[in-house]
Amino acid sequence: MNLQTIRQQFERKRGQQQQKKLDLVQAISEQDKIKKEISISEKAQAVIIAVAMATQEELQYRIAEPVSLALASVYDNPYLMNVRFDITGRGTTECHLGFERNGHIIKPLEASGGGPVDIASFALRIGSWSLAQPRSRPILILDEPFRFVSRNKMPLAGQMLKEISKQLGLQIIMVTHISELIECGDRILNVQIHNGISELVQDG
Repeated sequence: MNLQTIRQQFERKRGQQQQKKLDLVQAISEQDKIKKEISISEKAQAVIIAVAMATQEELQYRIAEPVSLALASVYDNPYLMNVRFDITGRGTTECHLGFERNGHIIKPLEASGGGPVDIASFALRIGSWSLAQPRSRPILILDEPFRFVSRNKMPLAGQMLKEISKQLGLQIIMVTHISELIECGDRILNVQIHNGISELVQDG
């Protein structure tokens, strides 16, 4: 092997070494870039989690509070509305609603009678309306909303309707045949069906 050949091999090796150094510098630069992206992603994820938790807490209050207050205004030993958010394996969040009493949580439909469910459903409609952006017109139409509420609790249910209507500036139009609820109305329209057609027979 002559000197020229050795020199060529040396130059080739030196070129390869220089390329390796450049590749290493580029790899370090890419590594630093990836580390920065990971750091930014982790910070963004922390912000997202914080916002999600704050949103869930706000929703929990906005859902649970009106229902619990509505139930307390009608029943002596009322249930409390329990709201729980669970993150599923699919990366989505599920909201679970339950009634709570004495530290025990039960499904609303398993509560004693359907009256508490009627009251809770009404309060949830009010909560949904108040959360809507933009908010719709302040008119709520109900068809026999408290059909499973016991008769002796109807005056309290009717009073709750009046209070909510007054406090929220919400006009409630309700179809009912229950006298205790009819008496709570500011204006009463009596309607009868003749030959399959609803007719106004008295404007009270």
